[in-house]
Amino acid sequence: MIKQAGKSLKSRNQPQVMTFLSANIVALVAAFVGLEALQAFIGAVRAGEWSHVLKIPALIAVGAIATRTISWAIPREWKETLVFWRRGMRSLPSSEAFTVIAPSDLRIDILSLQKRFGQLPTEYQQQSSLWYAIYRKHCKDLVVEDANSAYLLFRELTAIMPVLIIGCLFGALSIQLSLSNSMLAALALGFECFVVMYAARNAGKRLVANVLALEASAEIPKPQQAPAPAKKARKTPVSLSEVQEPVAVETIRSRSAGQSRFNS
Repeated sequence: MIKQAGKSLKSRNQPQVMTFLSANIVALVAAFVGLEALQAFIGAVRAGEWSHVLKIPALIAVGAIATRTISWAIPREWKETLVFWRRGMRSLPSSEAFTVIAPSDLRIDILSLQKRFGQLPTEYQQQSSLWYAIYRKHCKDLVVEDANSAYLLFRELTAIMPVLIIGCLFGALSIQLSLSNSMLAALALGFECFVVMYAARNAGKRLVANVLALEASAEIPKPQQAPAPAKKARKTPVSLSEVQEPVAVETIRSRSAGQSRFNS
């Protein structure tokens, strides 16, 4: 590309992922140390105590690094398995694009898709391959880009939730948090995990459906006709009189010239 490429959807989602992670960490700290200790820390920051103020940029930097590390450390296949609770090719939202998602969406004309691609595939891998080929044609469309951004965001949040739950358990054991508070924190994280997972599922299905709806409603390109062959120039036959006329004229001129020399 000639110009500098813009940020990817994953990079644009990083501030929201970091905010989500930071909010959960603050909530867990409040559950572990108590709300009074957290309020005391906030009061010290407002009072301008530098020993507490300088901790905020450090926490933000640590949160940013942790977010990036978690995002890249967890494989994509694991993230999709966490979202759809399926393994292998079935973990992709596009694996049921033509057998489940398309028939259930009223915006998608199945007959129009069949006119374009013939018999639609039913195997998981073939469905994903065909859907991705269609997605490449519409990936810059606003509705597709919005759905893709939402799916990537909620997929990342779903992948972070097990890390937070494990961190919560280790934190509770290290400070010997009471069982009731530990269970309350675990239940809160579990409910949050269910919400973001369900949001990721819906966003993934919406992404697949939006691509197919755009393709089904687009005009079918007409096949280009081959240019007609150029007609050969037809030669007009020369008549015998046209051939003999110059000869006769030349003969008359020769006789006239001889007669004039004779007379002289």
